[in-house]
Amino acid sequence: MNQSNKKAYVALAIVCLVWSTTFLALRIGVTTFPPFLFAAIRHLLAGGLLFLFIFFCRFSLRISRKELQQQVVAGVLLVALGNGMISWAERHIPSGLAALISAMLPVYVALINVAWGKATEKVNGQVVKGMLLGGAGLAFIFKDNLSNLTNSDYLAGIVATLIASFCWAFGTVYTKYKRSSAHAFVNAAIQMCSGGLVLLFFSAVMDDFSELSSVSLESLGAMAYLIVFGSVISYGCYLFALERLPAVLTSAYAYVTPVVAVLLGYLLLDETFTGFTLMACLSIVSGVYLMNRSFIATLKTTSLSMSTPNIFKEEEITIVHYRPELQIHFERLNRAWILQSFHLEPVDEWVLAKPEEAIIKNGGSVLFARKGEQVIGTVGIKRVNEDTFEMTKMAVDERFRGAGAGKRLIAAAIQEASRRAAHRLILYSNTRANATAIHLYRKLGFAEIPLESGVYERADIKMELLLKVETQQVHYSDVK
Repeated sequence: MNQSNKKAYVALAIVCLVWSTTFLALRIGVTTFPPFLFAAIRHLLAGGLLFLFIFFCRFSLRISRKELQQQVVAGVLLVALGNGMISWAERHIPSGLAALISAMLPVYVALINVAWGKATEKVNGQVVKGMLLGGAGLAFIFKDNLSNLTNSDYLAGIVATLIASFCWAFGTVYTKYKRSSAHAFVNAAIQMCSGGLVLLFFSAVMDDFSELSSVSLESLGAMAYLIVFGSVISYGCYLFALERLPAVLTSAYAYVTPVVAVLLGYLLLDETFTGFTLMACLSIVSGVYLMNRSFIATLKTTSLSMSTPNIFKEEEITIVHYRPELQIHFERLNRAWILQSFHLEPVDEWVLAKPEEAIIKNGGSVLFARKGEQVIGTVGIKRVNEDTFEMTKMAVDERFRGAGAGKRLIAAAIQEASRRAAHRLILYSNTRANATAIHLYRKLGFAEIPLESGVYERADIKMELLLKVETQQVHYSDVK
């Protein structure tokens, strides 16, 4: 296990631990603090800290007006209606019960996908079994709490948690199909701040501000914990782990969180733990596992089928030069490729946000592969000296890898360098993360040369192509 993976496992452990305690901390926090105001302050401060972190790390704040509006909608669904209603609900129901109901999120997401007509995975036997197990878990919860359902506040707390979970699920589906090209931290900060502002309105309408005169130190401590650990640190750790570990492994928190939350509520807050509680916990976790396993299997099948060379004919791919409106695709494609195996460095953020300044200004060029109106790949060449260009920032949409876009882009980059009278084209790459592209480079005549130290942290190979007259007319179809 390399050092990066060790850190990723530590990050995942932090996520599992912290997210397992958030229900407990929330229960403690809203005991003496107006719940909607508690949630508003928590997310506004957390969002502000994220913006400070973004500024300190010099991440790009670039986001279109449409994407900004979409992130605000996501903030209302996820933060205001999701976390906000959970905060109110935990005034009336145990933290472990709230965690168990919320753990059925994958079931809610699947139902919303089907109802919305957006389901990408087949609703097979495993998905149905997972839904049934989740439903059985809810039945065990209600069976375990029949005597409390006559209490209107208790019943309202359960209903509010169900609604909050559906809002969170709907927000999850919404953000999946309304993707943003902005940095993940920028999206999260906007969601937290916009949701926090809506929560201030909820607070003005529904909270009893006289409670502020008797807020306990425990509630303030819970708020500080949720801001620093529950929102900022754990979210950063989750993104770090997601970049370096398989998705099936990072989803482990979904199984750990409800179990630990129920146990913590029982041990620290004297919440009820019965045989029905255990059966509900096992049913819901098993249902989530079955649905996740089915989804991952479907995702693998879809990825394989989408990567075959017969998606469309290679002659349907066209190459176009950079225009300002294409910058968003340059950033989107490269960000997705880099985050598959590495993490973004500050220099990456600068190049992705400002390709004109980083590449084109000094005599370079940025090219794009298109199928119809869809941008499916990009590559840049930047001038190193009078007769040498460097090929950089090549990325292809994962849905079209193996379909000819990479071949067209490499050939187009060679042609572009030749057109600019270059005698030499060099590139830096990584043999582990970019093996397919390196194979294509070799087919086109690139040869490995000594790699100088300290140029690129990610690079473990340097290659060059000596450009001659006959290579100036190279075409993508020459690559076999």
